[in-house]
Amino acid sequence: MAEERFSFESYQDTETIRSYLESLIEGIGKQRLLLAAEGKEIELNPAGLLRITVNARRKGDKNRLSIEMSWNERKKKSAEPDKIMEISS
Repeated sequence: MAEERFSFESYQDTETIRSYLESLIEGIGKQRLLLAAEGKEIELNPAGLLRITVNARRKGDKNRLSIEMSWNERKKKSAEPDKIMEISS
């Protein structure tokens, strides 16, 4: 099977970022994510046990937050999460 890729990078205000994140949450709940920009698109179907990686860094006035999720569509793992993270505002 051919590899499909999608990439998007842009400066956006916090409300737009919030809208993107809410759409991701909704898509994960429906087990269907459709990402599209600049004439390119990819559909992903997150299901079962997903792996999440969160990295945060602050150096001077520069901040970075990276969130990555991965899963294997063929393996529908239903095991319990192995670690818990707290996020608050």
